[in-house]
Amino acid sequence: MRFSQHPFLNILMQSYRSQGFAVFMLISSLVVACAGLSAVLIINQSAKQSYSSNQQYFVPNVTHNISARTNASPLTKADYSMLRQNGFTQVVAIAQRRSHVYLNDERKSLRAIDFTGVDSSALISLTPNTSLMLDGDSQASTERFGFGANNLINYELSAFAHPTLIESLDLPSDYDGQLVGSEKELLPKLIALEADFLGNDVVMDMSVFYTTFPQANLSRLLVVGELSNQARSRLTELLPAHLALSAINQADQGELTKSFHLNLLAMALLMFAVCLFIVLNAAQLLLNKRMPWLKVCRQIGIGRWVMIRYQLLEIICLGALACFIGVFIGAQLALLVSPAVQATIEGLYQVQVGFGSISFISLFLKVYGISLVGLVLAFLVPLQQMNQRLSQKNIVDISWRNPFKQMLVFVGLAFTLIIFTGLLFTYSAQLSVLLIATAALILAGCGVLLGIFPYVLTLCAKLVPERFILLKVSVSQSLSLSTKTKVACCAFFIAATSNIGMNLMVDSFRGATDNWLTQRLASDHYLYYNGDIDLVGEFKKSTIDGVQIIPRYEHSIEFNNQQIPTFSYPSTPTMQKALVFESVRTDVWQDFELGKGVFINQQFSIREGLKVGDSINLNFPFVDDYTIFGVIYDYGNPSAQILFSLNVFESYQEQVFKSTIFAINGLNKTPSTLSEFKTWLSSHDIEEQRQLLETQALLTLSMETFDRTFIITDGLNIVTLLVSALSLACAIIVLMDDSRPQRMLLRSFGVSTFKNQLLAYSQYLVLCIVALALATPFGILLSWVLIYEINYQAFQWTYPLQINWLKLINVYWLSLLVVSLVILLPIIRMAKRPLIEDIRLLN
Repeated sequence: MRFSQHPFLNILMQSYRSQGFAVFMLISSLVVACAGLSAVLIINQSAKQSYSSNQQYFVPNVTHNISARTNASPLTKADYSMLRQNGFTQVVAIAQRRSHVYLNDERKSLRAIDFTGVDSSALISLTPNTSLMLDGDSQASTERFGFGANNLINYELSAFAHPTLIESLDLPSDYDGQLVGSEKELLPKLIALEADFLGNDVVMDMSVFYTTFPQANLSRLLVVGELSNQARSRLTELLPAHLALSAINQADQGELTKSFHLNLLAMALLMFAVCLFIVLNAAQLLLNKRMPWLKVCRQIGIGRWVMIRYQLLEIICLGALACFIGVFIGAQLALLVSPAVQATIEGLYQVQVGFGSISFISLFLKVYGISLVGLVLAFLVPLQQMNQRLSQKNIVDISWRNPFKQMLVFVGLAFTLIIFTGLLFTYSAQLSVLLIATAALILAGCGVLLGIFPYVLTLCAKLVPERFILLKVSVSQSLSLSTKTKVACCAFFIAATSNIGMNLMVDSFRGATDNWLTQRLASDHYLYYNGDIDLVGEFKKSTIDGVQIIPRYEHSIEFNNQQIPTFSYPSTPTMQKALVFESVRTDVWQDFELGKGVFINQQFSIREGLKVGDSINLNFPFVDDYTIFGVIYDYGNPSAQILFSLNVFESYQEQVFKSTIFAINGLNKTPSTLSEFKTWLSSHDIEEQRQLLETQALLTLSMETFDRTFIITDGLNIVTLLVSALSLACAIIVLMDDSRPQRMLLRSFGVSTFKNQLLAYSQYLVLCIVALALATPFGILLSWVLIYEINYQAFQWTYPLQINWLKLINVYWLSLLVVSLVILLPIIRMAKRPLIEDIRLLN
């Protein structure tokens, strides 16, 4: 008999007419899982490609970077020319300007675009065959050099951008190329070029760049190829004092965003795992509906293993269909949510997600492989149950039904997982291992839930007074249901634990950030200025009394072959109270003002293993040893940072430092003082409405930005809860048929249909409430792990855990609301079933 003509296969196809809901739940849950996973894989790949391009600016095998130490003394064309004249022809100049794109006074760009100029003449002298080019990826090298040498220099007054970026600008069909930038500069014509290394960038030849932005400075110089010790020493000697040479470590580049990729992938896998719970429950629902005619097939001589093989084949085909749809939706979803993800990445790492080229076939095979493994694992239990029910030997181990024995097994498993988790957290610092430990912690919570569930429900039943007989029956029935809804309850427990943990972590981060900003923003107003005027010196000439301008000088120094940003910090009593310390020596401000020591942020302390009292050697203003007086909190900053006294910057005469942020005190003394100061700003061509911010307005703006950044987390929490609720709904549908005798008995006693619905709803609601209560301690523990373990290793900073009970109550009602809305659907559907159907089933 041919494969396609097997009678069981025909029966299987015919069964879809009566089992459409179960098949729909199975396919839709797989589509959701595959869509989420593929969207994350696409975002991760695009982010990695964009970050690599952002660091090397489309020039392969960049080993060193030359940049200005401060904005006050920028990199000039004369510096670039001097280096090339002295034989360093492997140096390539890069100039950048970030701007929005406008057409007819309408902003077309959703986010600011990086316009990058590359010295094509320098690229022509560098070919993939030169000895300097040691890039292992020769194809990428050829592509990049072909892009630079053959295309950039051949298109006058044109620039290259990725087709997706041009499409996002939503230009009209009659677009004539007359685009302008933020400062009304005429932008070059955009030419589409689909290249992996192009992200949110517009790339052009250096001559085109300076035609567009004539006042721009060079951003940096890239050194291509390895430098010998002798060449490095000679290059260091040639560099002027305002320039710094730093090595580019490819491993460090990947390490910077690896934490983001791992966290994003972990969230996607969590959603994928919860979706598999729906698959498991949908499989049980599907097989439960098929059981009557499966028994008939068995009676007419079709073997059990034949039925299992064909249903496994069915799973593989349905999985392929769902995966194809999910990958397609995931690709569209990645494009749709990219603005929110881009904002998160920009805030954490100062890099932008571009438009990497993703192979649909390779992505499908990767996602389908993961889905197939999950599908087979999810179907093992239902198929085993089906095999037992179809077998003549229906032997059940009665001893396993002993609640005490089950409790010992599950709690013992949970205890083992907790020990395993503790060992991983104690002896490993790898982020991927810590994420595995976090998953083990959540699974340990599932073990505790399954172990003590019967005892908690028994206690709840005993606490219900005898006069509430129907409620007591409902709670008692929950105990029976708990043995049949273990998978669904675990799915809800995982979702609730993750929801509580993530909400407490974000709420703690928000509270810590709010308190930190409130304390740090100690001045009345803040002025943002990037011009060339010495505002402090000019203000001393004014007649405005009682107003103090405090500059924030910035500089960059080399420490362990890395450029570390340094800033000035004043020692006034108000500013002393503004710093938030993790640890600090007592009575340090006088020595700090004299320049005997420094403050470092938590990120620098953790990365370099430094603590208060240690001595570090710094080359600013002269090479000297400095004592670390304190470690400050610096939430959200991915970079290390060192604070010197303001006197150190002001007393250094060899270089003029620049400040882009000024703290302004005394403007609120009188209304006339603020008005006079605004007039003074206007006289120096400073837009006070845009550049002068009141402290409260700045704090409000910062917290609004914070809330927008975590919209993705809130959405993920709701989706996870919804998915777990769907899993519970599938389990309810399966159990509805099993509970018909109990419902018929209650209806024979005169219990109305509405009360039957209410009793059914309360049974499952009790299960959810108990699971939610048990999820609370594990959710709190999860938030502690996320803050003090995951965040510590991923970003090198932590913040205090704040348990806000109002936030927990908000999580409780939202979780119960989502679950209630979903589980009510099958209960209402059950009530609409005619009574004659229940009687027929009993007969």
